[in-house]
Amino acid sequence: MDAARMLQESFEQLGQVREAMSREQGRIFERVSETGLCRVVVDLDGNLIDVVFLRNDVFGLDEPAEVAVEILKALKAARAEAAEAAARVVEQVLPPMG
Repeated sequence: MDAARMLQESFEQLGQVREAMSREQGRIFERVSETGLCRVVVDLDGNLIDVVFLRNDVFGLDEPAEVAVEILKALKAARAEAAEAAARVVEQVLPPMG
């Protein structure tokens, strides 16, 4: 296969992936932190949409760093779930490599 044809096919596949991803926009992924301190929400791209504190004692904790760590862990978990969902969308469009 010549380079021009390969390039054309790549652009077509990219368009298909973009189309499939746009159909999935609006999906959100939520994760409650380990201790139930907060819930984070991200979109399919992993962008943070919301952080909701689920307890009243959030700012009464001894270490603000504990709050940050808990939020970060929940955020990473929600982003991982979003990334897996995005990968499944791409896998439905692109043929397996190999």
